[in-house]
Amino acid sequence: MRFLIISFADDPHAHVVAAALHELGHGIVLWDAPSASSALAASLRLDRAQADWDIGGRRYDSRDFAAIWLRRRRPVPPPDGLHEDDYRFACGEAERFYANLWSIASPHTRWLHEPQLASAAENKPLQLAIARRIGLAIPPTLISNDRQRIMDFIEHAHGEGQQVIYKTFRPVGWHEQTQVRLKHTTPVSAADIRDNPFVEAVPGIYQHRVAKQFEVRSTFFGTREISVAIDSQRHPQGREDWRSALRLDGYLGTTSLPGPIYEKCLRLMAAMQLETACFDFIVDAHGDYHFLELNQQGQFLWIEEICPETALLDAFVAFFTGREHGRRHEPFALSAIANSAACAEIAQAFRKERFVHV
Repeated sequence: MRFLIISFADDPHAHVVAAALHELGHGIVLWDAPSASSALAASLRLDRAQADWDIGGRRYDSRDFAAIWLRRRRPVPPPDGLHEDDYRFACGEAERFYANLWSIASPHTRWLHEPQLASAAENKPLQLAIARRIGLAIPPTLISNDRQRIMDFIEHAHGEGQQVIYKTFRPVGWHEQTQVRLKHTTPVSAADIRDNPFVEAVPGIYQHRVAKQFEVRSTFFGTREISVAIDSQRHPQGREDWRSALRLDGYLGTTSLPGPIYEKCLRLMAAMQLETACFDFIVDAHGDYHFLELNQQGQFLWIEEICPETALLDAFVAFFTGREHGRRHEPFALSAIANSAACAEIAQAFRKERFVHV
């Protein structure tokens, strides 16, 4: 079988999964969008007889791929030198072309996940609304750029003895000298909002801060759940947001979701038409689970690096290829695949070419 992986050329998940698929004897195409729309010739053709692609001189039939993993996607800018008005137009045309380039795949091709479903799944307000509707507990939430409403929300929470935190819709970072700074969950006060001149310009997610006993990261491949408890309250950098911790060695342990929470996760995935997802929960002092968010293409290999017994790489490859229902092979170990010569060669080629046929 042949599989297509769409991701960033420097994505370790793409490299490792491609190496595992290669070891199983499958063909793999790795695709990262070109650095500019003029950097690679690409066509898709549709007529009564066929539907196919011609990309960089390689032809693929729309039925060639058993499955497509839409792991990451980046916008494709037009080349420099265009007039400002033409540049805006060219940006829009390039975005529409590359965002939909692979969409003519056969209806029999399995996607994780189709572009429109992937985009919808990143909708944080929709996630919270569906979670609330199916009975998952969520922190009281205000999503706003209204300065007064935000200040009132914070002051009302303080009146109930609650703090408020601020979150961005998507991860954000910036370079500062030799470091990369990332913005994670941050406590916020009414004074912070009153004194910030950019509140109206940057809408944000504001939530009551839930006192944590620990946190849970649950990765779902279909109905299979692989969860770890994160003892974030012991970590000096992880108390507000475990993602702020550079390393979590010694702070993770395997666990399982309570049955009712597991079932509600499946219902949330079904409502958003997802086959895979990573869920983040806070568990409070009473043992109650509070849903924070899901990521339809969350990072998961870092968990196996710390807890090899989770075997997440093997679980994902089995799910992606359908191997969990068929002939078994020796389980893949992340450490072995990631350090293999094949993985190194795939990573080097993908970083260099951005479009690789293995």
